[in-house]
Amino acid sequence: MKKYTLPFLFLCACLFTACSTNNKTPIQGEIIEEAIENDTGVTSFIVQTKNEGKVGVFLTADSFIHPMIEGITEEDFRQKAFDDIVVSVEKERKKPQSMITKEKEEIPTYTATRVFIEEMRIPNNISLKDGTEVEAWQTRNGVSYRFPDGIHLFEEWTPSKNPAYVSVFGQEEFASLTPAVQNKISAFYEKQAIPYKLSEELEKAYAVYASCKNKADFKTQGVEYSVYPTASSDKVLYYATNLSTLLFHDNRNNSRATITSTLERSAAFDRETGTYIEPWNLFSSDKKTVISTILDSLNLSDTQQAEIKAAFDWTYIHFSDEYLSIHFPAGTLPNQKERYCIDIPYKHLDEDIVHSWAIPKAKILP
Repeated sequence: MKKYTLPFLFLCACLFTACSTNNKTPIQGEIIEEAIENDTGVTSFIVQTKNEGKVGVFLTADSFIHPMIEGITEEDFRQKAFDDIVVSVEKERKKPQSMITKEKEEIPTYTATRVFIEEMRIPNNISLKDGTEVEAWQTRNGVSYRFPDGIHLFEEWTPSKNPAYVSVFGQEEFASLTPAVQNKISAFYEKQAIPYKLSEELEKAYAVYASCKNKADFKTQGVEYSVYPTASSDKVLYYATNLSTLLFHDNRNNSRATITSTLERSAAFDRETGTYIEPWNLFSSDKKTVISTILDSLNLSDTQQAEIKAAFDWTYIHFSDEYLSIHFPAGTLPNQKERYCIDIPYKHLDEDIVHSWAIPKAKILP
């Protein structure tokens, strides 16, 4: 980025009437030049847009600056120049003025009403095992790992360990619980390790990228991790962690993705105290009886039943409003490359299997 302590441009007396930029469309792109005055800080900048080329922006005291990412404040933006920053600018609905850059190029220029800071490059690059350098960009969703040519290798959406950050329609709001219960549940999840290593995920994504003969065919990889409510009874609150692997539709844009796999882990908490309840304490029978009863309600072969019994783990149990489920992670069962789920309606289970107080109450939705 070019930085100047004196204005690098000036206004023409005439209006720039031949500009093709739509006055209602935000100016979106990377800031490539900024003008800084000692007394007022940043007064103007140039944005390199995708479709309209270079567009100038005047910044006033009334321009609203809204950082959409971590790592930068309004004061930072106004006082100093930054390398590699992406913005979306809402402008005054007036005809553009003309700006002359230091290269003597005439470009349309608008006064900003709002500036949304959407992305910013993190200073230190990531080095992969073979020495390949990957840039890290702070985005609205998390951190985006990219090659210098603009191809996105991997998207790590900010991991969320706090149940307060996710609401599910029909489930109790975390804020409706007592502060003591909220603190106990939040502390439980803060201690949980995130079930992936970023360095390994980057290497796996890079292996896929390297295998593509035509790099334009590469689909950006990604992960998302969150905690959300799944059900509740008069005595128990159920939450689950979810790790999703993502495949993005465009390797230069992180806005659209398909979930390719998920890994869920459920947990139960006492409604009154927030204390974690071990999964086997939700059942009135031992492990062998629980599994046998569940499998007896399903139309499975003897081989399938034997495989499920051998692979079963209490951590695979999942409580939702309507079903008691067993979620076997991908690769847990023989000949099952994908996740395998068994859902059993609660009406098929009696108190000899699950404690009545553990069965979620049905939700009455509006």
